[in-house]
Amino acid sequence: MSAPGAVELYGHTRVAFRVASIEVTAALGLLAFSLIGAAGCADDGATTAEVAALGNGRDCTASVTTAAPSDGLIADFADPDGALATGQVVAFPAGSPSAPVFETANGTLHITQSALPTSMPQYTNVLLGFDGCVDASAFTGVQYSIRGSFSGCSVQYATADVEHQPAISGAPQATGMPESYQPLVTIPSYAIAPGFVPRVPFSGGTFGGSPETPIDPTKLIFLMWQFTIEPATAQAPPCLADIVIDDVRFY
Repeated sequence: MSAPGAVELYGHTRVAFRVASIEVTAALGLLAFSLIGAAGCADDGATTAEVAALGNGRDCTASVTTAAPSDGLIADFADPDGALATGQVVAFPAGSPSAPVFETANGTLHITQSALPTSMPQYTNVLLGFDGCVDASAFTGVQYSIRGSFSGCSVQYATADVEHQPAISGAPQATGMPESYQPLVTIPSYAIAPGFVPRVPFSGGTFGGSPETPIDPTKLIFLMWQFTIEPATAQAPPCLADIVIDDVRFY
């Protein structure tokens, strides 16, 4: 086990974020998210602009982009709305009993997960969704404190940009091809403990998203913690998790 402190997490894994895309509806300045099935692949000759025209996807422009705060703070969860610099906290699949439950209390984001395995893989998550895009090019990556426990599933983290989000997903800002998905990094169990501060850089290591490219820090749209529940086998245990996240910031 590594000593507590900042832990660089590289080696992004090929967890199948591709099986789902995010439909985003903007209403009264708030973000509402729901998971929808991934659309079929576009013709190989389609350009990003042509694919974007099929849905609501748009690139990040100056009018919808906010510079990351100089101190790097994204969220400290100091009040009930999460105290995000910009955006909302949401859980997926929306309205499903398998979705994680979260609350912002005592200056933290507290997430619990209790879900039985099924015949198909399940991907549930909690997002910090930005209002529009965030330009964090002055920073190296994202860090946060995390403690708690999990069993019967694995936990991943992703920093999302428009180029890894399918344009046809309905997200206000998204330019990716239909098969696009965000690179995910698995959070090892030893790093979910008091004193550990996982750090996930925008570039470096092996990226398993589609396309297999680093995250563009000038076009960030959300942060995500995901629970991956493998298909059921005989005697398969439920996914049980109880984790606390705090002090989410760019570094």
